Formats: sequence, structure tokens, C-alpha cells
Amino acid sequence: MDARKKRILKAIVDNYIGTAEPVGSKVLSGKQGLDVSPATLRNEMASLEEMGYLLSPHTSSGRIPTPSGYRLYVDELMRRRRLTSLEQEAISKAARLRVAELDRLLAKAGRIVSELTHYAAIATVRREKSISIDRLELFLSDTFSLVMVAVLEGGFVKNHICRLPFPGQREQVRALSEILSGLGNPLDANEADLCAKAGVSWVYWPYVRGFLQSLSNQEREVVLTGESQLLTHPEFQDIPRAKRTLEYLSSQQENIMIQMPEAMEKDGIRISIGPENVAAELENTSVVMADYRLSDGMRGMIGVIGPTRMDYGHLVSRLAYFAKTLQSSLLDENDQKGR
Repeated sequence: MDARKKRILKAIVDNYIGTAEPVGSKVLSGKQGLDVSPATLRNEMASLEEMGYLLSPHTSSGRIPTPSGYRLYVDELMRRRRLTSLEQEAISKAARLRVAELDRLLAKAGRIVSELTHYAAIATVRREKSISIDRLELFLSDTFSLVMVAVLEGGFVKNHICRLPFPGQREQVRALSEILSGLGNPLDANEADLCAKAGVSWVYWPYVRGFLQSLSNQEREVVLTGESQLLTHPEFQDIPRAKRTLEYLSSQQENIMIQMPEAMEKDGIRISIGPENVAAELENTSVVMADYRLSDGMRGMIGVIGPTRMDYGHLVSRLAYFAKTLQSSLLDENDQKGR
């Protein structure tokens, strides 16, 4: 691909991102930097179509980018947009979250990104080493409801409420909670020793053990928000297509992250375009993710799912800045807790 073809492809992608309409030679002939005749433009566009970077959606002379065209654009032609000071200030303010509960943190970060970008947002955390619980607290919220609160390494909180099949006794629950607090990491509890110490309060241990096992087995946590934002884009006015995509997103959130290709990682950003997504339901979408760190043992990603017709340059800049600010905010808060 020579430089002129690249300039023409970039102009087509930029124009199509803004209009969602096929781009013809007449539209391009007035573009700055394309000092070629309409006839030459038509020839070059036909050549780009033969090469698989453009396609004609119908009988008009206009073209739209293919996934291969977007991939070349993202890898070689795209320029990250510089954020204005107002954008930086708004993103920084939004990203300085003060939420201890991990589920709420992911949900809130996702909602902010969805509102910033007008796409569906996905937020995830994965553990890079075995989970460590700094503190475990048990109490009854009512006679039959046992509440378990685990403070993880890094200060993040996970909680769970289970329904007891028998009336709970507050003193018994408090006794077991104090015993577990004296063990260090409750995940290392020896059941035989615990049984001997717990006495009658041992009856609550099976419920606590189930909660601890669920924490230990959960290597990745995924929260999806803002799916309805997709319906505002022209690509999702096709109801059957939109229904298929939304149903997949609602039921296969974890698979989206597992299927993100590692090879696409660049500067903490991963971009998966159209058919690069393993799932057929996402073949007309792009997934763009930014990497960030929550603590020494936990790493997260925040990103969006939307049509392949994205303003990648602006989107990548916004996501990268949000992830950087979120990481700084979380690590600073953890440092303060550790002092």
C-alpha cells in the first residue's frame, strides 16, 4: 500500500466515522491533502476495495471501511486526539472514585465510561496471585440473615448475605467472627482446630466456608453497563442484529474478556475489531479496553463495546486517560490506608 492509498483510506474512515454514510469520490475531492482528481480517487478506491480495505454497501459509488480497513487505520493511520483541558478535568473528576466495594467500583466505573463514550461499557478485575483476606466479619442483619464481609488485600470489600434455615444467635455469630479474626487469613483455617475452638458456633461455618470458597475460585470479575447506549447508533437500528448482540452481552460477559486477543495489546490498550472477536454475535462490533492496576495483586481493564464505526483516536485517548487517573486514584488511596 503506497502513501496515497493510505491517505485516501484515512480520509474515508475519518469521514465515515462522522457521518455513518458511504463515502464517494465527490466528498473526498475537496479534502485537504488529497490533491488528486475525482477520476484518480475512483480508481484508488476501486483498488482499495479489491485489496479488501473498503466495500460498497449497495449500488451507489460510495464505500465504507471493512474490518481490515479499520485494522490498518488503527495500527498505522490513526492519530490519538489530544484531550482538551476541560475533558481532562471532567475525566479526572469522574475517575477519582471512593468506593470500597469491588462490585460497586466496577459498576460505577463502567457507568462513567458509558456516559463519556455513549457505548456499552465493560469493567473487569482479575487476580494476579492467590487471594488474601485481611479481615472477615460476620453478623446477623435479622434472625435468619447471616451477613459476611471480607476485606481483601488492597482494601477492597466483598460481602454476601445468606438465608439461614434456623434462627441465628448473635452471640454465637460474634464468637465465630472473633475466632476467624484471630486466624490471620481465614482461607488458611484448619477445620479441625476451628471446630474445637468454635463450639456451638460451628453451625455457621459451612455458610462461611461456601463464601470463602466462592472468593477463592473467582479469578475474574466482570460488570457490563450501558447496553442500551448501543441502540442510539445507526448500526443497531436493525432489530434482529441488535437483539442478537444484546442477548450475547447479557449472558456471555466473561467470555468477552477471555476472547480478547493478547496480540492486540499496545500501550495498555487492546482493540478487537469485527471478526477479530471470536463470537459471531460480535462480528459487527469493536471492543476497546484500557489496562489499569488496582493493587499489587489485582489488575483491571475498563473499556467499551460499540459499532466498528468508532472514533478510535478520540476513544483511545479518553479510555487511556480514564484508566491512568483511576489507577492513580486507587493506588493513592491504598497507600493512605496502609500508612
